[in-house]
Amino acid sequence: MLGTEERGHVQAEAANIIRATAIELSGCVDALADRVSRLIARDVPDVLDGDSYRASNRANLDTKLSALRHGSELVVPPAPADAVLYARDLARRGADVSVLLRAYELGHRLFWSEWTQRFTTRASDPAVLAELYEVSARFLFAYFDAVPAAVTDAYRVELQRQAGSAAEQRAELVCAVLGGTGPDARIAGPLLRYPLVGARHVALVFAGAAALDPADLLAATRTVHGLAARLGGGQLTVQAQTARLWAWVEVPATVAPPELDAHARALRCPDGLTLGLGDPGDGGDGFRDSHREAERALRHAAGPDRVVHYRDVSAASLLAGDPARARRFVARELGTLAADDPGMERMRATLRAFLAEHGNQAATARRLSLHPNTIGYRLKQAEELLGHPLAQRRFELEAALLLQRDLDPSRTAHPDD
Repeated sequence: MLGTEERGHVQAEAANIIRATAIELSGCVDALADRVSRLIARDVPDVLDGDSYRASNRANLDTKLSALRHGSELVVPPAPADAVLYARDLARRGADVSVLLRAYELGHRLFWSEWTQRFTTRASDPAVLAELYEVSARFLFAYFDAVPAAVTDAYRVELQRQAGSAAEQRAELVCAVLGGTGPDARIAGPLLRYPLVGARHVALVFAGAAALDPADLLAATRTVHGLAARLGGGQLTVQAQTARLWAWVEVPATVAPPELDAHARALRCPDGLTLGLGDPGDGGDGFRDSHREAERALRHAAGPDRVVHYRDVSAASLLAGDPARARRFVARELGTLAADDPGMERMRATLRAFLAEHGNQAATARRLSLHPNTIGYRLKQAEELLGHPLAQRRFELEAALLLQRDLDPSRTAHPDD
């Protein structure tokens, strides 16, 4: 074991050798940087060999050697600016972060090999040599921990910025296509990386009571991914509004309508959201029409029905195109039956079931789990309240009952409004 004085001598000698070796390598840093760049590019072809790549390698060598020229009390410096710029360049070009990390790993190995070969020729004392290895390893491995982490952070920040910019551009393009002001579908499709021409689409719109948070977006996107995977088609998601996520799923020609309907009916809406689905449509027009239908379907979401298919509410949606007139129609046709109270709601439910069963009282009783006499009594009451037989204005009655269920009963207008 070395004494204090002898230990101090070893440390001082090692510091001098480190300083001298760093100065020696600094004199040939251009050649060393060129060698490092060629060797990494050979093993990692995706490093995108170019000016920013070579500038990054040169900057890392300069930064290491500048710190090592101090000889002792070595401190890991911040990541060099050129290395940060190169990481951002990789992100902009779409290279994977593993390329960056692999390049640093190879660069570290190459420098360690060159560095140790140089300083071993200057040290004959085993104690000094051991000190050189210990000090060099402590500094260079600390550098390898800190600098790649910093440039990886820069890579990820740039990737997020690019993704945000791309998402905004995609949302703008989708809005233009929906509004009929965008480029031709043959041009827009490749830009969106989603087939518009010659494809059938089904649109989905997820809505929240407030702005969708990352968890909402993730859950909704997973729902879209799941449907696309089951159908075997492409997908497109866009957040054009803070409380909305728009999505489209391509429906391959091999998927028959009953199969599509079965998959769509199996969808489960994420907690806290509502989901509207349009009918499938073809080409650019179908892309637009299905989206509009999904938005209209959402207007009929109520109570536990958080997934609304446009097909289920299409009649009500068409009839309620003018809400004020629709409410007047409901009030005029139903009269007292439109009242918002439990008794009238039971009466309306009975009428809906009776009409759905094509006027069969026995089937209506089975459907509602009631005695046929109860059904007969309610139907008689309904006719008295309506002031005419049920068959007299059957279409108008069925339409009014359909609209009443989807309109806010507290705003149902008076028939004389």
